[in-house]
Amino acid sequence: MKKLWSRIKTWAKKVKAWIKKTCKKIGETIVEAAEWVTKHPETVYLVGGALSLGSAGFRALRKTNTQKEQEYQRTHVYDYSLGHHWTLRRELNKTEMLEYKRRKESGEPIGDILESMRVLA
Repeated sequence: MKKLWSRIKTWAKKVKAWIKKTCKKIGETIVEAAEWVTKHPETVYLVGGALSLGSAGFRALRKTNTQKEQEYQRTHVYDYSLGHHWTLRRELNKTEMLEYKRRKESGEPIGDILESMRVLA
C-alpha cells in the first residue's frame, strides 16, 4: 500500500509541475499576443472586419431547415394514384398552378399534366 501511495504522490507532483508549466506558457503567449495587437492595430481591424463579413455572408447563404422543406414542397408533387413523387425543375407559377388544378379535377393523370407543361425534372 505504501508503494502505491508513493507512486500516486509522485504522479501528482508531476501533474502539478506540468500544469504550472502549461499555465505559465499560456500566460506568456497571451502577453505576447496583447503586445502584438497594440503594435499592429490596423491588421487587427482588417482581420476583424473580414471575419465579420465572412460570417455574415456565410449565414446569409446558408438555408435553414424550414427553407429547405418549403423548397422541397414547392418542387415536388405526390401522385396518390401511383404512389409516386414527381420532381419539378422549378416551382409552378400562378397560371400553371390554376391549369394544373383544373386538369387534375377533370381527371387527367398528374404525370401527363406535368409532362405537357414541361416542368418535370
